[in-house]
Amino acid sequence: MMCVLGFDTERIKLRQLIKVRDDHGELIETTVGRVIFNWALPKRWSFEIIF
Repeated sequence: MMCVLGFDTERIKLRQLIKVRDDHGELIETTVGRVIFNWALPKRWSFEIIF
């Protein structure tokens, strides 16, 4: 995801609010930290459970 690249290059902070698309194509307001956290979880857990 582009937000993680932005974090890696220090253009976005870990707790900065961003908008990403969930599995259903809807925009969700969340943080880069939550996106990274979700990558570490099993695929069977959806965005709705964590966000």
